[in-house]
Amino acid sequence: MKASGSLLLALLSVSASAHYVFNHLVVDGVETGPWQYVRDVAAEANTGYNDNEMIGKVRPQEDINSEAMACGRQAFRTTQSTQTVDLQPGTALGFNIQHDFDSQGNGFDNIFHNGPAQIYLARAPNDDLSTFNGTEGKWFKIASITAAHDTRPNADYWITYGKNRVNFTLPEATPPGKYLLRIEHFMAPQFYVNCAHVNVLGNGAGVITDSDYATFPGSYKLEDPGSYPYLSIIWSHRCFPVSSGFFFLTETIAITLDYKIWNKPGALLNYVGPGPKVWDGSGSSKREVEFIA
Repeated sequence: MKASGSLLLALLSVSASAHYVFNHLVVDGVETGPWQYVRDVAAEANTGYNDNEMIGKVRPQEDINSEAMACGRQAFRTTQSTQTVDLQPGTALGFNIQHDFDSQGNGFDNIFHNGPAQIYLARAPNDDLSTFNGTEGKWFKIASITAAHDTRPNADYWITYGKNRVNFTLPEATPPGKYLLRIEHFMAPQFYVNCAHVNVLGNGAGVITDSDYATFPGSYKLEDPGSYPYLSIIWSHRCFPVSSGFFFLTETIAITLDYKIWNKPGALLNYVGPGPKVWDGSGSSKREVEFIA
């Protein structure tokens, strides 16, 4: 299947206006204020937007080797103004996207792109979040929210698609301390990344080993062949699994696709996101995690 130039341009144009940021932390179902506990980010440079315009902030990260892969563009500059929320292990958490792009309410209010969401934690050295930018962090994954059902044409076969919130639970075994709580949602090369300040209380004693850790940037390589079981090329909200853990909306969509692979019932349910396995503190990491759709 070849994409016509006009159709490809139209699709990319829609995609360009359908960006988002996760600027609200949700605690026990209660949405907190914008950028209250989430580090504020800068607008993308050279786009014509002022630094504080939401329509500039929502633009994704497209360089997986950029420091912005840790917590978003220039997020470290707002460490002093970002509050830290106290959390008990087992707390139901979430990230909500922005409610509008500007004061007139122009923009999308849902996760427009297909693709998975993943949640990571990284403990701040000496429990000092004010000096921790995340790029030197040791990140462990606590949730991976992927496919709702198989790859047959459904508008919602990604759990997060069309929603405005990503929900997950803080593992009961999370050791106490101050952490960056990182969300990523992606349809590579577009990564939507934000970080919240959290202080985990309690007596969690889960063991985190070196194999549980990722680094941002560093751990994700788009060119790694066969690292993960499925690569989905997104075409008009349809997923075409091939051989990796990333999702592409680029000119590469104008290639011949194997519909026999794509239409195999249940194929996408085998998808595993990039990075380490999900950590639950039990001593053995697991591939999946319970979540609230």
